[in-house]
Amino acid sequence: MSGNSSERRDTRIRDQQQQQQQQPAAAAAAAAEFALLQRNYERLKDLLEADAAAAAHSSHCRWQQQQRQQQQQQQQQQYRYHGTAYREQWWYQEQQHQRWRWRQWEQQQQQQQQHWRHQQANNWRRWEEEYWRQQQQRQQQQQQQQQQRQGLGISFASAARGLGIAFGLSVAFGLTAPSRSKRSSSSSSSSSRDALQQQLLLQRELQQQELQQQQRMRKQRMLSESRRQQLQRHMKLPVDDPLNSAARSSSSSKSRSSSSSSSSSKHLHHGDAGDLGSSLAAEVAAAAVAAELLEDPCCSAAGSSNSSSSNSSSSSSSSNYNAPRDPRAWRDQLQQQQQQQQQQQQQQLRRLSTSRSSRAR
Repeated sequence: MSGNSSERRDTRIRDQQQQQQQQPAAAAAAAAEFALLQRNYERLKDLLEADAAAAAHSSHCRWQQQQRQQQQQQQQQQYRYHGTAYREQWWYQEQQHQRWRWRQWEQQQQQQQQHWRHQQANNWRRWEEEYWRQQQQRQQQQQQQQQQRQGLGISFASAARGLGIAFGLSVAFGLTAPSRSKRSSSSSSSSSRDALQQQLLLQRELQQQELQQQQRMRKQRMLSESRRQQLQRHMKLPVDDPLNSAARSSSSSKSRSSSSSSSSSKHLHHGDAGDLGSSLAAEVAAAAVAAELLEDPCCSAAGSSNSSSSNSSSSSSSSNYNAPRDPRAWRDQLQQQQQQQQQQQQQQLRRLSTSRSSRAR
């Protein structure tokens, strides 16, 4: 009995040990089986979802195809039963749209034409104002030149008379007092030379001023003519060519300036060539020559003033002939010109009176 009990104990212990050894292996196997089952479940779920999505997409596509087919069928039916009416309605709508576009285009064209006409009217007014301003400036400059030339002629004549009187007095004083004749002759010769030099300097300054004024006038004329030609071409008006008259006037002014410069050079040569300090006879001859030479530029100045006045009258007449004639504007312009001439004459008289009074002092 004791032997059987011991055997039983041994078997029990062995069974317990085997069970203890098999428990972790069984747990690991169970965990692996559970993980495999979970993976299979997830795969099956994904497959089912994909099948459901494919079925839904296919059903949606079929529904869309059915809708399109129905729309096409309806359109075909409408075209069959209502084709003529639909065409007429479409044509009517297209005509209305075309008419609306045509009206818009006409309105734009009218607005553009009105704007262009307004611009042209403004440009024409500006050009007319500039034209009248330039005409007034030209007339004022011509009047100033004439007044300067007249003043030069008067000054030359008065200087010649004064020199003649001075030379006569010097000759008389030399005859009465022969001992002082040399001193008086030297002083008269120096005074005559100084007067000639001053007159020549004045002539050169006036020539330079005239040249500058002519250049300014040429530029102004060119600008005004270019603007006028552009406006006339734009307005389709006949284009005039007053440049020939400007060229002629410039050539005449150049010839006058060259003649005056040559005469001034001759005056210098004659004035320097005379040997005034040699004797009384030489002084008298030099005085006569100087008086003659001083009288000549007066004539030339008078002739040039006459020619310039004739040129100014011709240019003013031609400009007035080419200018747009408005009786009221013409009358106002003539009144303004007369007033300006009177004012300039008064200023000249005042200057002459002041110059004479200063010389007398």
